Amino acid sequence: MKFDLDYLFQALEPFTSGQAFMLGFSGGIDSVVLLNAIKQLILDKRLEVTLRAMHVDHGLQPHSRRDHEFCARFCEEHEVTFIDHSLGLNARESPKYGIENLAREARYQAFESQLQKNEVLLLAHHLDDQLETLLFRLNRGANLKGLIGIPKRRKFAAGEIFRPLLEVTRRDLLKYAKQRGLRWVEDKSNKDVQFDRNFLRHKVMPAIESRWPRYRSSWHKSLQLLDEAHVMLRDLAEADLKQLRFEGSHVISINSLRKHSKARQRNLICHWIELLGLPALSWNRLHKLVDEFIATNSEAGGLVVEDGYQIGRFRNRLYVLTLQPLPASNQQWLPGKNSKITIKGSGTLIGRNTVGCGITNSLVDRLEVRFRQGGEACRLQGRPKKTLKKLLHEARMEPWWRDRIPLIYSDNELICIPGIGVCEGAAAAPSEHGIEVIWKPSEELVT
Repeated sequence: MKFDLDYLFQALEPFTSGQAFMLGFSGGIDSVVLLNAIKQLILDKRLEVTLRAMHVDHGLQPHSRRDHEFCARFCEEHEVTFIDHSLGLNARESPKYGIENLAREARYQAFESQLQKNEVLLLAHHLDDQLETLLFRLNRGANLKGLIGIPKRRKFAAGEIFRPLLEVTRRDLLKYAKQRGLRWVEDKSNKDVQFDRNFLRHKVMPAIESRWPRYRSSWHKSLQLLDEAHVMLRDLAEADLKQLRFEGSHVISINSLRKHSKARQRNLICHWIELLGLPALSWNRLHKLVDEFIATNSEAGGLVVEDGYQIGRFRNRLYVLTLQPLPASNQQWLPGKNSKITIKGSGTLIGRNTVGCGITNSLVDRLEVRFRQGGEACRLQGRPKKTLKKLLHEARMEPWWRDRIPLIYSDNELICIPGIGVCEGAAAAPSEHGIEVIWKPSEELVT
């Protein structure tokens, strides 16, 4: 795709007059060209926008201050506001092959800290970057969304990210830079082939180009087809989710899910996890979830653990649960003075005044909240004595809540299991005032 001012003007057409842009400015040829071209469109009065540039100095290279000085001068020459952000990363303290990810994460955190509300972060990734990303992720076994590569536009921090050069080759950017007499900096570390992307850029891609000179055009078409396929699968997953998800909750019917093919199940689950803002399931866990966990025709509970969350099943329903520490035990509670208390890792306890039910008022001034330790038993009103384990099982409570349900004690005796019942001797008489105990599980635990 030929790059010139007309191309860039059309690429920025989605943004209205008065838009504020912040350009991620490394001083390399791609960001130099983008800054120069936008400034020229502003001078030509074709764009009515504000522009500032942010340079992130990772502190990983001895020449980083030289690059900073170049970027500062370039912005001064173009009358663009310059923002300098130094990170001071230490390559020696970072994994040899993890420094790229470390630098990337730190850079985006820096951008996030500076981006203003409704401002657009412009990044100068180009088609060659996109194709390198395709190969890089293909080698890692990425899913369809990952193979699409770098997104052109997405929400970010208080604004969004936009990449206007994704259809432009580095060769075209170089041509523009030479025509304009532009200067830029070359990062020597970009030639170090111990890093995966540099190996692709300097070893793999030239070999491909020598055999298939027009590979960029062909691969770009394939990326567009992958993107279309991803959109269709996303739409299918959204339609399936509306049918399978219980109204007003983030719980899926396993029986209904099993009516679909396994491929469609995996598609729906991936979309569901993404909507919840959680990391994608690994390949092995996703297939285990569908081939074994969901395929088992059982009402018993179980968990599949992923980084930062769990997927649980119980009574043919599928849940997504976040991982939180179990609540601390032994907490005094006086419902008369504080009718509502929130317990981290459990939920909210509410004491509601009643007559003829709940805990008798004669006990409410010495209540204590505890949590399951094992071996508890009680006799609920009008029922035989049973273990807490059996009572929770009979109540069909999800397994992950059983260690989190608050238990109400008085004088070291279990007298109430919220939502299940009050024990003999602790219940209010038919005409007696009492306290009904209501427990609302934490919404933070079930995503």
